[in-house]
Amino acid sequence: MKTQFVLLALLIATAAFSQQNKKEEKKERSRIASCKLKTATQTSYEYVWDIKTNKFIPSTKGLIVEKSTYDQKGNIIEDILYNQVGNIDSKTTSKYDSKGNQIESAVYGSDGMMQSKIVVEYKIADTLKGFKFYDGSGNLTGTNFVDYEITTTPEGNKVQNLVTFFGKDTTLAGSEKSTFDSKGNLIAYAKYKGQYQSLSFRGEYSYNEKGWKIKYTEYNQNGDFYGMQKFKYDEKGYLIERDSYGDSFGYVLATQDVAKNDTKGNIITIIYYDGKGNAKSFDKYTYTYYQ
Repeated sequence: MKTQFVLLALLIATAAFSQQNKKEEKKERSRIASCKLKTATQTSYEYVWDIKTNKFIPSTKGLIVEKSTYDQKGNIIEDILYNQVGNIDSKTTSKYDSKGNQIESAVYGSDGMMQSKIVVEYKIADTLKGFKFYDGSGNLTGTNFVDYEITTTPEGNKVQNLVTFFGKDTTLAGSEKSTFDSKGNLIAYAKYKGQYQSLSFRGEYSYNEKGWKIKYTEYNQNGDFYGMQKFKYDEKGYLIERDSYGDSFGYVLATQDVAKNDTKGNIITIIYYDGKGNAKSFDKYTYTYYQ
């Protein structure tokens, strides 16, 4: 979803094909399938000033901002974004193979016409082979192919280096370096760009004894601290709070998102606070299910 609070929108943007979070994606996909979730609709509300109480109160008028549709295997097959007046802004559709690998993603504009499409190819071992990019008329506009190098550190961590090349002249396009611990948890991720492999950003992840992610720290292209997030869960392991820190030391709270889940792990509401504890907006989620 647009909130990025949970993994409901499993395979979108760069995370769609990186394979860096396969463990988390598989877990969330299984949860969605087990509760037979069919659609998830996100409606956003603002806090407005009430002259009677002299304070901000939740608005009763919301705006639908996103609707996601899933197949019975827990794969997201359609994601619709809406504009400020409630009309469709864009739609993304996705297709998968029998193993759950995303093999195609197409983006459509508000007029219903396709704007672009990506086709993904895999090797026999379900690792990425490459991409083909198409314009709205179905014309091939570019190709990329990828290569892997997997090593193991003395500590037992697995390091996966995914290198991407432009298809026409095999020019180095970029790379992603993912490090996993012995339990398969992603503990470090770095993205590099261009022929000279300049750092785009680097992230580090921490987990508790139950394997739940509790902290994410990001560094910019210069290696300097960029931001940090801390996560809290309920007794079932469902995410209920995300605290974001934006100062140079990671001490000052910038925003806080607090969620309430149903018994199936689906979000009911999320309230968004600023760093001083003032509620600014909230989202409500409604669902339909397969029979």
